[in-house]
Amino acid sequence: MQKNLVIVESPAKAKTIEKFLGEDYKVLSSYGHIRDLKKKDFSIDVEKGFEPTYEIPSDKKKLVGELKAAAKNADMVWLPMRTVREKPFRGIYMKCWNWTRRGQSVLYSTR
Repeated sequence: MQKNLVIVESPAKAKTIEKFLGEDYKVLSSYGHIRDLKKKDFSIDVEKGFEPTYEIPSDKKKLVGELKAAAKNADMVWLPMRTVREKPFRGIYMKCWNWTRRGQSVLYSTR
């Protein structure tokens, strides 16, 4: 079991970051966004303050299962995101799914 799991968006970024962090860290990629607004229905509930309704695309369900399993087996889950490009959304929705109670979002900037 890895002590720390880091989930980033890019597989190339995952490989690079894992080289720097050492053996106490496992770095996985979400391969981009792992949820979208529903495509078949109107995904915004106007009566509930314009609350969006999301779904996991069918091509991402296996990956989401793998990420959830890895998160449950880690002591700490880190969700780094660039403030300029990714905003905090990816980390927020991963935390909202309660994959783990041991999660931490980390914002960083390359400027």
